[in-house]
Amino acid sequence: SSAVTTTLNGKRNSSDGSLRAGKTSAKKKQKAAPGRLNRKNAERSLALLSQQETEQNADLCCKIIKKCDEAEGGIGSLSQLTFNIGFVSLPSRELATYADIRHAMENELDASDHSKQWRFYVPKLGPVSTKQEVSLGPALKFLEGTTSDPRLGDGTAMNPLRIFIT
Repeated sequence: SSAVTTTLNGKRNSSDGSLRAGKTSAKKKQKAAPGRLNRKNAERSLALLSQQETEQNADLCCKIIKKCDEAEGGIGSLSQLTFNIGFVSLPSRELATYADIRHAMENELDASDHSKQWRFYVPKLGPVSTKQEVSLGPALKFLEGTTSDPRLGDGTAMNPLRIFIT
């Protein structure tokens, strides 16, 4: 065993002449153990990344809105009226296409809520053909690229993606 002596400044000298840290305050201990802080930061970062990945792969919630012209029976002075048809939920926010949304609507919504002769409608662009429903790729990503309007929604249950049909 080596002999250890304590100096006036709180450091301990060993018999081989090297200095060892003595007792320090909690604040100094944090500085003396950067490995623990780095590990905690890494664990927090991993938890945050995992949470973000979960949010990205979470369900896509869509609010289905029927866009009608005033001539179709809407009342009021607006040239276009909208009616809330309902909502659907899909398993992936990142992968769900318009075709997937159509399939969910046909399975989850009452047939009386929408007619068989309807099409998706993208504001500023117009109607989406059935051929485009798959070729446009993920609906959320496509719609985010067409507008900066925050009313579009982000696809969460708290802020569902607004999908228009005609």
